[in-house]
Amino acid sequence: MQSHRVLPFLRAFDAVARHGNLRSAAAELGLTPGAVSYQMKMLEQTADLALFDRSKRRLDLSDSGRTFHRSVSGLLSELDTGMREIVEMQSDDKDHHLVISAPSGLAHAWLAPKLVDLSDKLGLTSFESRIAREVTQIDWREVDIAIVYDNPPWTGFYWQMLPELHLYPVCSPSLLHKVPLRSLRDLAQHRLLHEDRGAEWARWLNAAKCNARPVQNAYFNRLSMAINVALAGAGLALASDFVAHEYLKAGTLIRPFKVSIPAAKAYYFVVSENRRNEPMIEMCRDLILSEI
Repeated sequence: MQSHRVLPFLRAFDAVARHGNLRSAAAELGLTPGAVSYQMKMLEQTADLALFDRSKRRLDLSDSGRTFHRSVSGLLSELDTGMREIVEMQSDDKDHHLVISAPSGLAHAWLAPKLVDLSDKLGLTSFESRIAREVTQIDWREVDIAIVYDNPPWTGFYWQMLPELHLYPVCSPSLLHKVPLRSLRDLAQHRLLHEDRGAEWARWLNAAKCNARPVQNAYFNRLSMAINVALAGAGLALASDFVAHEYLKAGTLIRPFKVSIPAAKAYYFVVSENRRNEPMIEMCRDLILSEI
């Protein structure tokens, strides 16, 4: 086993090991239980170890898991100490600037609230956020790292896939006070909000076996615009947990139907191949992956 492959999942593993359940660990990490569960699945697959005893209601560590957690706990403690020492050693007058790009919906709902904490952990004096959806839309002469919604391969770049996306409808609770949405048939009376030309919604309607086809549609070139219109109570948008989690948690958006579909593309962490081993880039990648 190549030990570096398990690094992105260790912070979540430590939280689950300490709390004994996904929900408490997710609350500590600021993630969804599903995202934490995904990380545990990937960790066990990558390490080829059975780290948990799932025969009980609690998520208890197996013998292998307890041994592994002792090492992980010590490693994370040393890592935190090392990062603090590095930040303290950096000269106060040295400029540490980072430019990060991400798709609009992800940047607005998921990345932006994390950037200040990310900046502090990296010891940055400033950072800049830009909006782009695909690798070819990014000015790589100015952008250091990016999260894209796209499909590889990309020549000259290193990339790492984030968890698989599943899309489902979201809307404001106020919308249901205006027009009922008690069943799939009621969708015919509502406006669908698109970030493409309608392909994703068409796939969702087919997956839900919905024969009703809404006659009102609105098309946007950015997901954040569709989400803002949904928040205003003017239609239904398709969103993933990355984008919708905080809105659902706050109750400003609701999920009227449980049906979801795999997204046509995925989110990827991307950096120029010739910069992938820079310490700042590696630390930023690991911090972003630890937040998933």
